[in-house]
Amino acid sequence: MKKIIFYTLMLSFIIISLTGICLSLKVYRLFNYKIIHEIFSYIFLISSIFHIYVNRNSISHYLKNK
Repeated sequence: MKKIIFYTLMLSFIIISLTGICLSLKVYRLFNYKIIHEIFSYIFLISSIFHIYVNRNSISHYLKNK
């Protein structure tokens, strides 16, 4: 489960970054990057929430020792 969440976060971050660059450079020839950017932003948000939920014990342990 952790590997799936990790790879989903990594892939969506890369796609969000690339489509963000394409949107800032106004490259609209092949795809509608705005829709792809929005979809993967939602995927990134949901997988981030799952990541925090799955790792909540490690996160709370880290914050208690800080």
